[in-house]
Amino acid sequence: MKAILRLLFVLALMGVADGRGAAFLSGFEDGQASSPDGWYLRDNGMSMVTGDLARGGRRSLRIADRDGTKLGSSAYSEEMVVKPGQRVRVSAWCYLESGDLNPLGMYVVFFDRAGKRIGEPSGHRTPLTKGEWRLMISSRVVPKSAVSAQIWFHSFNAAKMIGYIDDVAVEVERIDQPLDVTGWSGGVLDPNRSRNWPAGVRWNHGETLAMDNIFESPVDCSRFTKVAFSAFSERATGSSFVMVFASENEETEGPDYYSVKVPVDFTGWKEFAFALDELRTSRQPKGWNFIQSVKMRANGYSQTPDPRTELVFDGVRFER
Repeated sequence: MKAILRLLFVLALMGVADGRGAAFLSGFEDGQASSPDGWYLRDNGMSMVTGDLARGGRRSLRIADRDGTKLGSSAYSEEMVVKPGQRVRVSAWCYLESGDLNPLGMYVVFFDRAGKRIGEPSGHRTPLTKGEWRLMISSRVVPKSAVSAQIWFHSFNAAKMIGYIDDVAVEVERIDQPLDVTGWSGGVLDPNRSRNWPAGVRWNHGETLAMDNIFESPVDCSRFTKVAFSAFSERATGSSFVMVFASENEETEGPDYYSVKVPVDFTGWKEFAFALDELRTSRQPKGWNFIQSVKMRANGYSQTPDPRTELVFDGVRFER
């Protein structure tokens, strides 16, 4: 059985190398408790496969980090072949039995041809809820010198937790959009509201008036002609939000950006599309070939926030 699984894994990697978007899937169903197929557990027993609780199948990965002062847990996937110009997206379901509410990081780690790690691991943390399965999603763009990637689950050094991980899925796809479901600060993942992304991003104006997606480096959006997205509104409050595309120009004072104001006068799903050349231009942005972030604001810009406003965004995308 293990040899067959290894063969399937290799075939999947061949598909990834060709850019066909092959996936690595794991429910920790096969292998030993301390050595599940496709994984390396390197934390002196903090991470261990168990049959006590599972979201799908019979088993899951249990993390028992009771100390809060040591190095934390570490579970590594096998390395996957990647190429520059691709995006690696990993999703997993996590269940918190006890401990801190934000104890776990899910990282994508890249390596060059010499096997040296490229930069610092960059990941995603999602606040968990005790006694409930929560979805975590993280994505990274493959750096220029990378040839392989690895997934790393790590409970933070100062955190305590007893929890479970199950149904891990890794996708490798060509980048055709600078925006993805991940990277939005101020919002939370909502797997129950989605159309194009694997989960929507919920923004509650009663909890925060800002939601941001900041790119690691400026993105060239000049080949596109419009921005479009799907939004779900729990209620029509008559308030609004402003979508801001930052493009800072060091030769001018004050923020430089493009923007559009969107009224929250609808309930349920609604599709939006805005031509880039019709968006408001503030000061002297560097250009659509130099977009540093996409920001949402419920205050400022002559707006009156309404704490009852609750939106879910799905598939924010640029189109030609």
